[in-house]
Amino acid sequence: MSGANQWTLLGPDGVLNGQMHLPSTANGPTISGRVTCLALAEGLVFVGTAGGGLWMSADNGLEWTPLTDHLACHSIGALAYDADPSRKRLWIGSGEGNHGGRVMFGQGLFALDVATATSATPAFTRFTNLPAPLDADAFRSRRSTALMLEPNGASPPIVWWATNRGLFRSDDSGGTWVRCTIGGTSGLEISSMCLCQSSTGADRMLVAVWGDRLYIRTAATTFAAWTTNPGALPTTNVGGRIALAVAPSDKTRVYAAVGASGGGPFVNVFRSTAGGENWVARSLPTPTSSDRPLNQSQYNLVLTVHPTDPDTVLFGETAIWRSKDGGGSWQDLTSPDPGTHSDQHAALFDPATPTRVWFGNDGGVWLSTDGGDTMASRNRGLATLQYYALVHHPSAASVLLAGAQDNGTQRYSGSPGWGLIGDGDGFFCAIDSGTPSVWYASYVYRQDGDIKAINRSDSLGDSWNTITHGIDPTEYPAPTVSGGDPAPFFVPFVTDPAHGGTLYLGTTRLWRSTNRGDAWLEVRPTATTRFATATTPNESAGNSISCICVDPNDANTIHFGTVDGRLFRCHIDSVLPSGQAIATFTQARSSGAGTLPPAGYITDLAVPKLPAGAPAAPVYIVMGSDYLAFSNTTQMPLADGRVWKHDYAAAAPADWSQLGLTIPAVTFPSGPDLPAAWNFVNAIAIDPANAQRLFIGCHVGVFESTDGGASWARYDTGLPNTPVVDLQLHPTHRLLRAATMGRSVWERPIDVLPAPNTTADIYIRDNIVDIGRFTTPTTAADPLASSGDVQWFDAVDLKVDVDGFIGGFDKPASTVDYQSGGAIDYVGFEKMRHHALQRTVGTRVYLQVINRGPQAAANVKARVYWSLRLPTGDFSPVPADFWTLFPDGALPAGGVWQPVAAAQTATSVLAGEPHVFTFTFDAPDHSGEVGLLAVISCDNDALSETRTDVLAVATSNKHVVLRRVDLNASTGSIVAGVLVVLGMAAAITAIAVAGR
Repeated sequence: MSGANQWTLLGPDGVLNGQMHLPSTANGPTISGRVTCLALAEGLVFVGTAGGGLWMSADNGLEWTPLTDHLACHSIGALAYDADPSRKRLWIGSGEGNHGGRVMFGQGLFALDVATATSATPAFTRFTNLPAPLDADAFRSRRSTALMLEPNGASPPIVWWATNRGLFRSDDSGGTWVRCTIGGTSGLEISSMCLCQSSTGADRMLVAVWGDRLYIRTAATTFAAWTTNPGALPTTNVGGRIALAVAPSDKTRVYAAVGASGGGPFVNVFRSTAGGENWVARSLPTPTSSDRPLNQSQYNLVLTVHPTDPDTVLFGETAIWRSKDGGGSWQDLTSPDPGTHSDQHAALFDPATPTRVWFGNDGGVWLSTDGGDTMASRNRGLATLQYYALVHHPSAASVLLAGAQDNGTQRYSGSPGWGLIGDGDGFFCAIDSGTPSVWYASYVYRQDGDIKAINRSDSLGDSWNTITHGIDPTEYPAPTVSGGDPAPFFVPFVTDPAHGGTLYLGTTRLWRSTNRGDAWLEVRPTATTRFATATTPNESAGNSISCICVDPNDANTIHFGTVDGRLFRCHIDSVLPSGQAIATFTQARSSGAGTLPPAGYITDLAVPKLPAGAPAAPVYIVMGSDYLAFSNTTQMPLADGRVWKHDYAAAAPADWSQLGLTIPAVTFPSGPDLPAAWNFVNAIAIDPANAQRLFIGCHVGVFESTDGGASWARYDTGLPNTPVVDLQLHPTHRLLRAATMGRSVWERPIDVLPAPNTTADIYIRDNIVDIGRFTTPTTAADPLASSGDVQWFDAVDLKVDVDGFIGGFDKPASTVDYQSGGAIDYVGFEKMRHHALQRTVGTRVYLQVINRGPQAAANVKARVYWSLRLPTGDFSPVPADFWTLFPDGALPAGGVWQPVAAAQTATSVLAGEPHVFTFTFDAPDHSGEVGLLAVISCDNDALSETRTDVLAVATSNKHVVLRRVDLNASTGSIVAGVLVVLGMAAAITAIAVAGR
């Protein structure tokens, strides 16, 4: 089967039954990744994300289009729209302004010509990359906290750009910038800003500084601390953000939410009715659940006021709250069913229709049409998940696990609609090599004092247990009020691919379990001596292990790297009766010119598989950035390169080799270029069939080397310029998968395929292990069951529903139009049950078509046919002219194959987002088993087939599937018979049993 030999989206296009503020339900909404800011312009909705760039919808979130895949930065922190008819410009501040995990730096400011946003012109021609204020390297440390446009008469508005490194002003539409002075300082971190009016109607500008106080403009670019006004905001115990919001209908009404010291709590919500002159403390919301206190002011905080009612205020922290009395009392909008995701970052009233409110949080984007009373997910098609790591099923390329920022551990099983299998934050994950039905997933290292670092599921993700017994809870210092918890946010672990049930986990020590995590023991140099990467006891996370690799040539050798750039080799020499491994630890050192950069963060390492008898295999390490693990850190260049090889068989100084100096700079259509010294390398993978072929995933781009790292070439055709944080290569199916920090997961075949399709790639899956690339085996082990097989005729993308005597058709929730009973989409399809046919009963046949991309599939035609199964168990061949008659031609009346209904056409099927066709017919008046044969084609990936053997075609042509379906007597017939034989009273129970 064919496929595009370039990067294509694997998903998730959305995570089904996603994680919510309250425990998820079986029919929970679809979620996507973190949304940081929102804007409305010219009937369009714009969404800024933490790592997936800028997205646009022209139909209120039913369909989404990524706009910035080509740009230099995918982290968006602020948006502002200039609606002047002569400009219609959307200002975009890159770099996320929050504090927390996975918070990325920016690349300055961009501007979008909204008038051309929906045009067919190349995306990069619609954007302007504005000059960086004052220094060319601003993107390497600066993040956007707010953008504001101040009216300037007939001239273009004054642009105010608030960042974590100061406030900037431009009077010429971003051509030049001036750094503002705030309280005599120019580099303070700005929390928020607003334009308001005094009690006398005078215009004024207020700026809030993170963890500090409020400042008022005294000159064009000068601000003074404002602490003498009556009822001033507090200046003590202020440690988090201060959010400001002005009532659009009354510019004298200003609200402020003030974060407290300690990294998360709040001081209070305050209100001024005179432009900041008379602050009065109002009240904080009162959570109904003690385990969800108001928190995380440093990470999630939003405040906004109703367009026409100055007393209606929205306040977001982990939850979203609404006050209708100016902050005196609050109502929780997050919890009512269906609710929304936790961690609020954006809220936006539609000024034209204030009952319409948009929300952005860690689960994506949500829309309320009743002012916030109820909220609906608008996340289908928003492929913006932020991942830490992924892992393949050892045999099935159609199954993988991935850990996502604040969206748990997720499972891919062939559809772009992924499933949530574990809550919280997801990090490293694994599938047991000995028992593939045993899965492992990460959680935060410590929660409420307890170690939660790793969990295990013995039920394919249905339930999880924490498995940390034996890991020392005193290893890191206890949390303190002033310093917080110095323990790592998460820690790495791996499984031993050669020994099922053996795992390694890294803190400042190396931990080992041989019983699937039921108990852990330190790996020690002797029975009594401890090894630790920390230089002093109970040191903080700064020296923790950051990555681990079991040597594929020797399972007793484990390599690991650290946060502070050290590489260690551990060789297990013996195992005590207690199970504790005794090992020799060696730090890779060099006294020559190849000494490692001291500040390098080792993000990943890999060892090639070598022929038996070869010398000790080298270790490849890649150097990234601590933004993977820590927030608000300063990014550092590594002029000596970010890819290194250590050869234990060589003598110093030849034991270290610099392999990253030839990585080319990344260029962008609108600039500026990204030199290799700044392009963090986050992941490495080695081709198991060729030890000289390496792949690295970087902050921007994937690169390939075919000579062991001596030279590199870009390997990112079709891949957005989003950070790649993990690369995994499926060894048998030869598919390279890339987990990104904001644009979900992508895949690419690493071998040249015959006649690769570079426009669209549509297919229907034969079963759960089919990925539309290869001939389907007639039988394969079921990767989603502890035992049993899947068959070639399972046809998981073809489902039947019947008009039951009781209950009618299934009515899965639709997100095509978000109307009750609306057309089904892939979200509803995944939640549907498949039923047997019932004779002469109204039937719906649903056919899901997946487009792998990279382009939209044009004029996708689909048709379904039926035939009775032969007594031999096979199905009759299709007529010789069957393929030329498809899709609209009439088959001979009375032939063995007949159409279910007329052919249908979908004008366009987007890449990465399946389309579901619905066919309606009355099942034939037969009994036994029926074959449903589904066939698809499109203009830019046309069906090509001449064979008549159904099995041969269905197992090898990605455009064709066949599903075997039982054909039974109808429920109505059963009920009628029961009524006749047993009488009405006795039939009631039979009716209940026969109905669905």
